[in-house]
Parts: sequence; structure tokens; C-alpha cells
Amino acid sequence: MDQELNRGYTFLNEQYWYASTFLKTYLPYDDYENIRFLDIGSGEGGCLKFFNEKGAVCYGIEISKEGIQFAIANNRKEIHFILGDICDCVLIHQLPRMHIIIVRDVIEHIHQKKLALQNIKKLLKKEGVCFIAYPPKYSPYGGHQQNIKNSFTRLPYIHLFPEFIYSKILKWTGVEPFQINSLLETHKNMISLKKIERMFSQIGFEILKKDMYFIRPSFEKRYGIKPRKTIFNRIPVIKEFCTLGALYLLKKNG
Repeated sequence: MDQELNRGYTFLNEQYWYASTFLKTYLPYDDYENIRFLDIGSGEGGCLKFFNEKGAVCYGIEISKEGIQFAIANNRKEIHFILGDICDCVLIHQLPRMHIIIVRDVIEHIHQKKLALQNIKKLLKKEGVCFIAYPPKYSPYGGHQQNIKNSFTRLPYIHLFPEFIYSKILKWTGVEPFQINSLLETHKNMISLKKIERMFSQIGFEILKKDMYFIRPSFEKRYGIKPRKTIFNRIPVIKEFCTLGALYLLKKNG
């Protein structure tokens, strides 16, 4: 239990740090007073904690019951934490329109991406913005295998093997069954830069800003490494393989 609590506090602090040191400068707002702010996949609530302190009216949607319980117990009561799924169209109609929606390290886990993005578009105010950050499919760790303790299965690009080979490798190297299931689910839902940008266009989003990072901003907190953008930003194929983190700022197109 103590280990789980410590893990929760670690994530909450990392989310708060990311919001307070990076995200606040990336978003096109100087004043957050009475701004409606939604974090999809809000986890332990650290991002919402920061923006609520700045005066935003904050909402968090989280699919994990444990995550919601931890967030409610460790954040301000005025933050609205909701146990739910962004693909739930009934839930979407129960929420107010938002000025800012955050989807950080979540889109790569969603199976129904088009539906999720359509619901995000419905939730955005006309002048609202959506921030999306994720590790692309062909990036060195697009399968989240960096979280595995086994050194061999943490190798970059190993997630690009076909699913049946990847599954066997995970089993042969002693990865726990629950973690194998999680990694295979991510494997099914990975998405490339080219495909997600096409999806943005099809749904009716305009890209206001995008940045491709070889060393992601969050790595500064996690590993003490300064962020670095990829130098291959203008070479499409190489960019897919050398971008560890893609960041987008979107608005409704028209």
C-alpha cells in the first residue's frame, strides 16, 4: 500500500511540475481565471491542481477508478474529477464547453481515436484549444517498453515487431502477465505522426502549433535531461523514427 501511495505522489508531483514549468508557457493564455480546463486521462490530478490554483475551473476525466480515488483524496474539492471515458458520448453531453482540453500521453492508448477526437471537438468552445502530446508509433519507445524492468525488452524499437513475435519476446524474458497485457494493448493502439495529422484534418482541427522532441520536456523532471527538439523535423520518414514526443496545439477549423 505504501508503495502504491508513493507511486501516486510521484506521478502527481510530476504532473504538477509539467504544468507549472512547461505547459503554462505552451498554452496561449496569460490569465486562467474562470477558464474552463479539462484534462483527459487526468491521472492523479497534478496538472489540474496547478491550473486550479491559477483560477481555472477544472475538470478531469479518468478511466481508472484507483486514479480517480487518489486524485479526489489529494486535491482541492472544487476540482471536478469524473470516472469515465472520452469515447462515452452520453458523458460528453453532460459537460460544459471548455476553453482548454489537455490530452497528454493518452491518445496512444485509445482504440477509438476518431470518436475521441470528435468528442473533444464537441467539448471545445469555438475559441478553445486542445493540447495533445504523445509518443508516436515509430519512435524508439512508442510501445512504452521503457517501463519494463527487464533490460532486453527495454531496447528501443522492439515494440515494432509484429504482435505475435513481440508477445513471445515479452513472455520469454519474464515480463509479468499483467504488464504484457498492457503493452500489447498499447501495441494495438499506437499511431504514427502522419496518420494522426491526417485524422486531425479529417475531423476538422487546425494545427496551430506543433513540436517534435527527441528528448521530451517531461524527461527533465524524470531523468534530469534538458529537452531537445529533433533535428530531422523536415524529413518525414526519419522524423517518425526520431521523435520521442510529438506536441500539438489544435483549434476547431472554422
